[in-house]
Amino acid sequence: MRLSGILLLLSAFAGIINSQYVLVEEFQYQGASCSGSQSSFDSQSSFDSQSSWGSQSSWGSQSSWGSQSSWSSQSWGSSDSSNFLTASQSSGEACPSTSIGGNIVQEGVCFYYGDRLPSIYTVSGENIVQTFYNQTDYNCEGKPVDTVTAISGDCYSACMQNTGITFQLSAVATPVIPTTNTVVEAVYTGECNGNYKNSFVSVYYKSLNTCNDDIVSQQGTYSFEISCNSTSSAVTIFGNDDCGGSPVYTLHEPMVNQCGDKYNVIQVCYN
Repeated sequence: MRLSGILLLLSAFAGIINSQYVLVEEFQYQGASCSGSQSSFDSQSSFDSQSSWGSQSSWGSQSSWGSQSSWSSQSWGSSDSSNFLTASQSSGEACPSTSIGGNIVQEGVCFYYGDRLPSIYTVSGENIVQTFYNQTDYNCEGKPVDTVTAISGDCYSACMQNTGITFQLSAVATPVIPTTNTVVEAVYTGECNGNYKNSFVSVYYKSLNTCNDDIVSQQGTYSFEISCNSTSSAVTIFGNDDCGGSPVYTLHEPMVNQCGDKYNVIQVCYN
């Protein structure tokens, strides 16, 4: 199985009771044009060379529960890098379109994706604060290295690495997990193979059969769609910005269902 990054969560504030959740929704880019390469992917080798899809990683290298598949890393990472917020501009109002994916994280939980900085979300009124820690501070216990603040419900857009991203953060007391036309990856506690909806600390989801468009990389511009069934997921790559024509490559991966000492991870296809 080809892995593209490890999402690890550690409950830094295990004593939090009735904490809120932070919902980070992803939208098709709605800002000004992002400059960059206008070439396109034209081969599987171009696809395979993308560092954003990652390389083989051992399961649970810093924890006891699991890792993400390539579909769940093929986005802007649910705003888990301070660069996205610090480089973004707020519209001052909600994003106008339907989201194409999102991440729900429990307030006060230390989490990180791949090689990005561990961070914690906290909610203060209408402000959602994301505090970042040293790369190896997997418990978010040391001195913070950066802090960024977003306004709950505001739409943000940014150009990062020549690719546009649009996202919106909201504080929710009772999060709703989309279970129609989505593929979901959940990290949860308690009994393995139990009902993850009752004990999750993080849920990442992406819309199925929806074009994620106009993504610029060093090798050119590409787009992708995600599909799944009960046993596997597929990411189909197109060598253009609108999922048109014949695909360049399709990556198939088995659905994940792993048990750990502290956390379990499961992927579910809702098609």
